[in-house]
Amino acid sequence: MSRINFDLQQLQAFVAVAERGSFRAAADHIHLSAPALSRRIDKLETILGARLFNRTTRSVELTAMGRVFLERARAALDDLEFAILGISDIAASGSGRVTVACVPSAAIHFLPSVLGSFT
Repeated sequence: MSRINFDLQQLQAFVAVAERGSFRAAADHIHLSAPALSRRIDKLETILGARLFNRTTRSVELTAMGRVFLERARAALDDLEFAILGISDIAASGSGRVTVACVPSAAIHFLPSVLGSFT
């Protein structure tokens, strides 16, 4: 399996252009200049070895490869966002699993006070 060698910003730029149908609108949306956004898309296309957009001076539309990639890119971004939100929720709640191993005498005599302090 080959390594994934493009970054999240390129993927987000691609989705922004695909959803807005315009480099200018996508650049405004992600707070980037249109030339910088265009370079990100060009680099992504080079890395993938496929053209993702048909561009004219007046329009931008997805190629067949672009439509397939858009579906998968959206799913990947959604999965990543879900994972990040899940981790953030766990971190914010301060909850998790703690495993304690000790001899029975320590469990009887010391563990209750230690657990009380921990919680």
